[in-house]
Amino acid sequence: MDDIRFLIDEKKVKTEEELKKILEVFDEKKQGARYLSRFVRAMFLVAGGEVKKLEKPEIKPMNIFIKERPETRIVEKVVRIKEKFPLPKPPKPHEIINESFAGYGLEKPKEYEDSFQLVEGNMSLSFNVKISNDVYSIKEPDIDNGVIDKSEEFFKSWKKEEILNEKKIGKKVKKMFKKLKKEFKEGDVHVVQYYLIRNLGLGKVEPLLHDPNVSSIACENGKIFVERKNFGRLDANISMDPEEIDDVIGKIADATKKEISEEMPILATEYLEFNVNATVGFGNVPSTFSIKRS
Repeated sequence: MDDIRFLIDEKKVKTEEELKKILEVFDEKKQGARYLSRFVRAMFLVAGGEVKKLEKPEIKPMNIFIKERPETRIVEKVVRIKEKFPLPKPPKPHEIINESFAGYGLEKPKEYEDSFQLVEGNMSLSFNVKISNDVYSIKEPDIDNGVIDKSEEFFKSWKKEEILNEKKIGKKVKKMFKKLKKEFKEGDVHVVQYYLIRNLGLGKVEPLLHDPNVSSIACENGKIFVERKNFGRLDANISMDPEEIDDVIGKIADATKKEISEEMPILATEYLEFNVNATVGFGNVPSTFSIKRS
């Protein structure tokens, strides 16, 4: 019997002593049993190597259905419309006819006729306009040139208000026709009134100012050109000699109180609702002017 020896696990003994000390601590605390149960469970898990590392949850890709935005559908619809009904290409500079018809698939009108009043509200003092073959033609009342010249002498000092007084001027026109040995008709009073009013203004150019569709008037080498809505640049059936051109420039200068001469040959001013630029010629260089609606 003396030879029997017990093998004592010193490590286990030491562990039990440590455990007793821990139990004594728990006994001093309230709810010791609760903390003890948690502690014992943790110890067993550690001892058994059963503590598992927390694994990150596997993130699976979600099948997200993104709805098509309304704007995308609208854009696609517009594209389809454009393909079905393509817009015309913008015109090249030399292809521009005028502001209303240039490059938009519309044809420029071939002909046009209308009448306008030289004095607003007075149908008796009217002129006709016809546009055909890129020519702007003014048709004024018929009268003998000698009558026009004589009218200038007869009514030289008359103002516009007096000329428009039909009763007052009527008697004077009858006397003038009698003196000229011309047959007088009732309509002749209106014809004389028309040319007196026209020549109080800018003469041959005056009717052009009363067509609201004319945007600009230019005099080049005695020839008149107009820029008109829907037709562009047109030749006018008006020609002017150097004296008539200088007379137009002089009247505008007087009306706007501007000085114009060979020493100061350039005129830039506003006349009624128009911007005027003019140059007085000298030698072989002719006078020119341009009148543009503001």
